[in-house]
Amino acid sequence: MARMRAGSPKFEDAMSSSSRVSVCVLLLTVLLATVHPTSAAVYKVTNAVPNTPGGKRFDQVLGASNMRKVLQDAANFCRGKAFSLSTPKQIATVTLIVESFSGVAFTAGDTIHLSAEYVAGYNPGDSAALRREITGVLYHESAHVWQNGDKGSGQFFGGVIEGIADWVRLRSGFAAAHWTRQRGGNWWDGYETTAFFLDWIQIIKKKNFVNLLNQKMGQAQWSNDFFRQIVGVSVDQLWVQYQNSI
Repeated sequence: MARMRAGSPKFEDAMSSSSRVSVCVLLLTVLLATVHPTSAAVYKVTNAVPNTPGGKRFDQVLGASNMRKVLQDAANFCRGKAFSLSTPKQIATVTLIVESFSGVAFTAGDTIHLSAEYVAGYNPGDSAALRREITGVLYHESAHVWQNGDKGSGQFFGGVIEGIADWVRLRSGFAAAHWTRQRGGNWWDGYETTAFFLDWIQIIKKKNFVNLLNQKMGQAQWSNDFFRQIVGVSVDQLWVQYQNSI
């Protein structure tokens, strides 16, 4: 087979074609990373109480490998959809620890703590219900890991933080079985009350609202005026409109 010499027209055409292919591959890689960003974090699961009823049920029904996958899927949902307008947090490791305490779960930094007592007591005998519930809980707690939540304090800010976390659970398709949209309460009550309110704003008033709200929460100290800045209507007016829609 004849070889192409450097400097020959065929050689230059081949190199030019190769360069174009390389550039196209590079651009495609960047585009895919933009459209489908993934978390490069490592996900660890530790069952600190394997011999308790909750620890045993965790291993038998949920499993560490399955829960690592849930953490990764939740992170990709948060980074790639819910909070995609914000600069992604650089988190090396997200850890889930199953341990004994009252309540359901809580998050401190990049570590999620899950109550073994809750795992043991939730719908005994219904493995499918437990898997769905804990998946929803982990989506909520993962939202705390990835959302912008360090520029505020007080009841309004706290209510929105918890409302966004439950909104992530709602939009990911893992809403708790007992959740219902209902009248009453305050927009800052947090959890599903605020989650349904935020969802109504996003559907009726402003597409991508929660994403935009989280973006603002990463740029400046919390202000109730963020609602007006994004939607053009005060949060109190929005709440009245939402309540009237139920």
